[in-house]
Amino acid sequence: MGCSKDSKTSDKGGAAKDQKVVVEEVKIKRPKLTPKQISDHLEFWTGKWEGSDKATNLIGDRFEFKWKEKGVSLEFKGITFEGGEQKDTHKGSIYYDKGLGIFVQKMTNEQSGKTFIRHVILDPESGETNGFAVDPKPPEGMEVKFNWKKVDPNNVDYTFEVLRGGDTLDYKEFRVKRQKN
Repeated sequence: MGCSKDSKTSDKGGAAKDQKVVVEEVKIKRPKLTPKQISDHLEFWTGKWEGSDKATNLIGDRFEFKWKEKGVSLEFKGITFEGGEQKDTHKGSIYYDKGLGIFVQKMTNEQSGKTFIRHVILDPESGETNGFAVDPKPPEGMEVKFNWKKVDPNNVDYTFEVLRGGDTLDYKEFRVKRQKN
């Protein structure tokens, strides 16, 4: 799910047990989702999207989601921009992990070869999702958060935030728009 802002985090961590610890540390309610809620959430993201920085109106990300396994998982490919210029291309997948009660998004930047994993928690009533970096694990005392709020069927507000203690180190807001084919 769009706007793949790379955080300045270390490349340490990433084991499955570390991922579970991160989920438990984040104090966001994780409701049990039905197969229909999972499928509907994934289906919402199918298609082509483009995200622009709200402050500068510069493009931040362009991506397309397609079904990997209908109703269960998506695959995606996209382009990341910085300052309006193409920075990297990426590809990845997203699926729901029933054991953890979260969506798992894995993305690999093709030119740099870096892989990122983030966990995403869906509030099925509001459609709002909150995510956080899992691998690479943020340095001790830092938190990387993502939030997606559906504005309507074709627009999503996305925020990216890096925190240390109570201080915000980086904060960006994007409008992500569905593109017509």
